[in-house]
Amino acid sequence: MLVAAGVAVAVVFALVGSGAGSTAGPTVAGSTAPTGLASAPPTSMPTGTPTTTPAPVATPNDPGVGGVTTPDLRTASATQTVSCPVPGEGPAGSTAESPDVQLVWSSEGAQTAFVGVDTQDAQAEPYSEVSTSGSISIPFACPAASHTYTITLVGAGGARSKTFTVQNTGHRG
Repeated sequence: MLVAAGVAVAVVFALVGSGAGSTAGPTVAGSTAPTGLASAPPTSMPTGTPTTTPAPVATPNDPGVGGVTTPDLRTASATQTVSCPVPGEGPAGSTAESPDVQLVWSSEGAQTAFVGVDTQDAQAEPYSEVSTSGSISIPFACPAASHTYTITLVGAGGARSKTFTVQNTGHRG
């Protein structure tokens, strides 16, 4: 099919280049043209193994794959510090509970969202799948010095994450 198209182009080129009233026959690519007529260069066929180009991957702040933008994290905040209680202290009969970390976010262009603890990619290592805009309270695992909390948004153009580090200013065991 490709060769036939190349020959047709060469024939049209030869007819147009020869003038409307010419009595000379059509010139096929690669043949000798009568004097005063131009001929098209020989058409070559592609050879070898076709190669594929990997699909583009969206990164933050780019237009995304196929012009679709990655999700936008409009607002995001998290508790900055917690104070872990000393085990066994407090009124008689009470139990020391881990404090909660509060995450709040809003987004645009996200289809799904995840929250993760001590990960940079909450989609790959989720604590929970959450709404694309909302909030969640997660218990801080005492007596660690800190933990990271990540919100990962996923949309048509890829994924975008935001990570917060929460410090424990209380008991560290």
